Amino acid sequence: MVAHDLAVEANPPDQSRDAKKMSSSSVNTVYSATAVIELGAGLALLCFPSTTVALLLGRPLEALPALTVARVGGTGLLTLGVACWLARSDTQSRAARGLIAAMVLYNLGVVFILGAAGMQSLPVGVVLSPVFADMDRRR
Repeated sequence: MVAHDLAVEANPPDQSRDAKKMSSSSVNTVYSATAVIELGAGLALLCFPSTTVALLLGRPLEALPALTVARVGGTGLLTLGVACWLARSDTQSRAARGLIAAMVLYNLGVVFILGAAGMQSLPVGVVLSPVFADMDRRR
């Protein structure tokens, strides 16, 4: 029994393993949340493109080409959502890191595009109006 205690003291529990568990749990949560958000947005654009755009920008889509492009974007979001959902247990591979990088790039692009639309005083919908209302008060 004494030898066992000495062996345990000589080999303390692996702290890096605990850090990896916590890190992997965080990545799993990011993947899961991203998947749910992107799947919801993708389905909304596929099924109700005009209403979804009206919620974001304040005006519905009316032209058939605009509806088609919105549905193509919805398909892309749906695809990203599925990829994140399937990758939620994979935290260490290059593909998983690539997916995170792609999602960060996509999200930054969306923030830039919608932010530019709001700054140019283009109409914004119910979803974005609180953000830009706060910005107007600060000017």
